Amino acid sequence: MTTYDGLADPLTCAECGETIERGYASAADGELRRETAVCETCGWGTVGHMGCAPTLADFDGGDALVRVEDGPGDYALGNVKE
Repeated sequence: MTTYDGLADPLTCAECGETIERGYASAADGELRRETAVCETCGWGTVGHMGCAPTLADFDGGDALVRVEDGPGDYALGNVKE
């Protein structure tokens, strides 16, 4: 599995401003694009369309869509779609 830099620090949702417990972000060249991160609620309701999870095309740039989940210590990668 690919590892991405920037998973140790808390992520803030670009849509609602809340700290992300579970959500999505795009990544480029092995680095998480923190400014694109969205929580699960905003990912499914604002960024994704018609109640669907977001896809990489829903983000401005990046070469992978990363599902992140907050756990003990750092965020964990839930899924990566390149």
